[in-house]
Amino acid sequence: MADIVLKRMVTDLAKIDGLLESIVTSKDGVVLAEHVDRDPDGFGALCTFAGSIGEQVCTDMDLGELSDVVVSGAGSKILTVPHDDYFIGAGIDGTASVAIVEKEIRTVLRGI
Repeated sequence: MADIVLKRMVTDLAKIDGLLESIVTSKDGVVLAEHVDRDPDGFGALCTFAGSIGEQVCTDMDLGELSDVVVSGAGSKILTVPHDDYFIGAGIDGTASVAIVEKEIRTVLRGI
């Protein structure tokens, strides 16, 4: 995807209710676009790691293609969604529904 398309994607993702930040990384962890309040390289590395581990578990356990990975903490959640050759990472408010935010993310991805 062209750089401008990825930047538009994170701008569109930022409009999702409950989504606090978003990042797009290559599958090897290079940050391609971001809208985050923290260190983008660190957040990108965490999302890439979660996505990569998820893909490996799905392969090893014969679960089929990875849909998503969610890490839940006391105050917020991190969602990683694979898309083509990228991982989409999203910081989500702790009170927001991950399922609803993921549905909205996939709506944005379909429009790209």
